[in-house]
Formats: sequence, C-alpha cells, structure tokens
Amino acid sequence: MDLDDSPDEQDDRDRSPEENEHAHAVEANPKASPDKASSVSFPQRKWNRLRKHYHDHYLTLFKDTFEADEDDYFHGDLPPTQLGATVWQPGEKTKLYHALCRKGRHDLPALAGAVKSKSVVEIKAYLDNLRELEADRQRFEAQPKNVAHAEIPAAIEVGPDCEAILGRAADALLAFQEQYDAAAAKQANGMWLIDNEVAAELDRRVDDAEVSCNEHDLESDDGAPSITKRACSLFHLSACLELSERLFMNRGPDSPDSWQNIAEEGERPSMALDCVTLLYDIIVNFLRRLVQSSIFLAQSRLRASMTKNYRPSRSVKFEDIAAALDVLGVKRNAESYWVGLARRNGLRIVDDAHRRGVDSRAALPYREVEESLSQSGRSRSVSAAPGAFSGETETTSDSSQCMESGDNSEDNTDEEGDVQAAEDDVSHEQEADEDLTHGTQTEDIVSEAGRRPKVWVSRHKRLRLLEDQQDEYLERMDKAARRQEESRLLSLLDAEDQKKIKDEELDDLGVRPPQPRKSVEDCLGWSLVNFEAEWESLAKRRKLDTAAE
Repeated sequence: MDLDDSPDEQDDRDRSPEENEHAHAVEANPKASPDKASSVSFPQRKWNRLRKHYHDHYLTLFKDTFEADEDDYFHGDLPPTQLGATVWQPGEKTKLYHALCRKGRHDLPALAGAVKSKSVVEIKAYLDNLRELEADRQRFEAQPKNVAHAEIPAAIEVGPDCEAILGRAADALLAFQEQYDAAAAKQANGMWLIDNEVAAELDRRVDDAEVSCNEHDLESDDGAPSITKRACSLFHLSACLELSERLFMNRGPDSPDSWQNIAEEGERPSMALDCVTLLYDIIVNFLRRLVQSSIFLAQSRLRASMTKNYRPSRSVKFEDIAAALDVLGVKRNAESYWVGLARRNGLRIVDDAHRRGVDSRAALPYREVEESLSQSGRSRSVSAAPGAFSGETETTSDSSQCMESGDNSEDNTDEEGDVQAAEDDVSHEQEADEDLTHGTQTEDIVSEAGRRPKVWVSRHKRLRLLEDQQDEYLERMDKAARRQEESRLLSLLDAEDQKKIKDEELDDLGVRPPQPRKSVEDCLGWSLVNFEAEWESLAKRRKLDTAAE
C-alpha cells in the first residue's frame, strides 16, 4: 500500500495528545510534518536516503532466487522407457516428475492431466514399475546407493550481521522500485496518489453533486462517467484512509509492521488510484453475481409456491439474498471479523464515554472489548428475518465453547500420552541395557522366543546411533555452508567492513555416515497392505498365543 505524499491536515496538527486519547482506536501521534515548500515527494526522499545501500548485484541475486526455473532441478535428458506397448519419452517423464513434485503420487487424474499424452492406467503402471524397481534394488543390490539427506539441497541460514546487510540492500531496492512506480504513475495520470487532502476534496465534490443533482461533475468530456470518477464516487475515501490509519495499519508503536515505523517523516497512509479502481471492479462484479443469484433463487421460489389460486408477489425477499450469499460462499455478516480485530492488530482501545469513575486514558482489556462488541443488541439484522443472523451468532458461540472444551480434553489426553510414552521409552531402554549386560551369561538358557526381542532392540539401537551420527554430520555441514554463503554474500555486496571467511578456515566435516538400506515395507508403503477382517486377525492371534503356551 502506498503512503501519503502530502503534509498533515491543519486539524490533525492542532490536535493535542489528550484529544487523541478520546478515540475508540487510539493511534500514535504522527511524525512532524515537513515543510510545505519542499517539493520532494516521499518516494524520492526515501530513495535519496537509501541510495547508498543499493547494489546491482543484489538485484541479480533477487532474480536468481525468486525466478528459478523448475528445469534446474532436472539435470540431463532422461532415457526413454517401454512398458509393454506403452513407450515413455523423455519429455513425458519430465512432465510427470514436475507434476509429482506438486500433486504427489496419489492424485492420478491430476498427473494424467499434466502429462496429457498418457492415461490414468498408464500413469499407475509407470508408478508401480518405479516402486517395484526400488524394492528390487533395496533387496538384491549389494550397494543400493540411497539418497542421503546430505545430498539434498537445503536452505542456508545466515547470521544476524549478514542479515542486516541484506535487509538494507532489500530496503534500497524497494525504495528504488517505489520511486520508479511513483514517477511512472505521475506521468501517466496527474492524480495518482490519494492522501487525506485529495480524499477530502473528492468527497466534497461527490457530496455537492448529490445535493445539486448535477451529474456533469461526475461525467467525462464524452458524456459518459469515467471508471475513475465512478470509483471515487462509490467510496467515502476519507473514511477508508481513517480506517487504515487507526485500525488496519495501526499495530502499535512497538510493532515493526505499524505504519509509524515504516513511514517517512510527515508521511501518513494513503491510497493509489489504481487500488481504488481495482476495488471498484471487484465490488461491481460481486454485486452483479449477487443480484443474478438472488433473482434466480427468487424465480425458483415463485415457481415452487405458485398455484392456481395463489400468485405471490414478484419481488426479491431477504431470504433470497441470504440464500444467494450462502450459494456464493460469503458470510452473511462480518461481526466475527470486527470482534477480533483489536486483538489481532494489537490496538489500544479506550472508553471515551466520559462516565463518572471511568478513566478515559486507561486502555480496555481485549476480553472486555470483545464482549462489548459481541452483544446481541449491536447486531444490525433485518426485521423481516430476525433469526438469520442470531442463529449464526449462537452457532459461533457454541462452536467456540466446544473448541475450548475440546482443546482442554486434547491437552489432557496429550499429557497422559506423553507420560505413558516416556514410561515406555524408559522401560525399553532398561530392558535393552539388561540384555546387553547379561546377554552373554544367559545365552545358553534363553529360548528362541527370548532372543527375538534382543535382536530387535540391538537393531533399534544401531539405527538410533546411526541417526544421531547423521544429525551431527548434517549440523557440521550446515555450519560450513553458512560460513561459505556468508562469505559469498558479503563479497558480492562489497561489505569490506565485515570479516571474510577463508576456505582453509572451515572445519573438517569428517566421514559421512553410511545410509541404511530401506526395508520392503518402506518401499511399498501402504499400497500392498492386505485387508483382513476382524475375525481373521483374531484367529491368527489366538494361534500365536497357543503356540507360545
């Protein structure tokens, strides 16, 4: 969203901090206004301040990062494959692998739509062939050569010093883009930025035209009202800017997202003319769909209720509009949105009713604000359908209570589950230690059934040890990659004041831990799990229990 390009209004400059307190959503005092004689716009002023941090290399880095092509992940041409009478060409394989990255292997219709030259059956046969080849490679190959986590490219985390330098370069690039957009928009259209003064002037013109019923003020030279003037006449632009300044962009002085912390000196929230026209198009298109749906539902209701002796009035009722909103998937009111707005944006709400015993400067707690806004008396429902919105409010309150009770029960269940899991882990570790300590002494007297859990525990411990070694290796590799990336970025941005890292100073990563072989179950997944009825599983369990006895 663009920001204001004009000094504050006289009324806002003369308003004292005490008067600012008497508002529903208290805003922080805007910064001092610049001199009116200054002709430098706010985007130009921001660009002049951040020009020294701009680097062309950062623009190249930005494009390479966010405009990377998907073909970069597939190196080389894939060989063709024939499965029965179906031949897979390299281009078809590439399309399939791109679709697998986005859709997964279970959405077969989407995969077939992406390839376009293969049917769902052929896609399923190719995926099954890949799964079988993977299982055979894990079972019969001496070295399966599985892909380790160290071979997969991962995101690199940079330190706070390097992050600060990148942040300044990003702010400079943003200032350059804003200054360019402002100059281009101002050249194409004289009135491109709507600030408080321009919004007040446009609102005054619209009000005067409505009072005098003179449509000439809202029409262009060719006699037809332009889209820009119609958009400005639809909204109360001063109210829109006030909502942005007090509610939507006002997140408190301590928040980095608040407009007071990102605006230039004397700058206030404003709107671009393109945003107003775009919002106008969205509202007009939505109203057209709503009117069409309401008329269609009203006609359906009239045909269903019309008889030989009864002919209802051909009018659209409130129930038709409410049903049209449900069909379009739109909420009937925005009460829930406004109730939680203060808590979401971190607003400071005060009571300006000037009642005895009430401090007008003390901020109200969010719970009290939400309770006051949630009162049923504040609902603006239509008298023709009093239960249209009340039922929704009751449903919302009931669902919130159910969610709270459900959260409490889930928390209790999770705590019990965590305690039970911890006890099970401790018992398994104790059993494993006892088996390793006394296994040699009791090896001759332990039966075959008793050796199975000891082998499983030892394999489990080996896998856990191997996972720990892999985690340590990945941690060392991440640190080395971080230092190398910081050195590359600092040299790219010509940060001479920062200490550069040499390649010989990097720590030795050591030997990479081996990658364990996958089991057949890991390769097949849930695709070949045979369903068994309850009596079949119970019968097998009884046979096992009898054999153990």
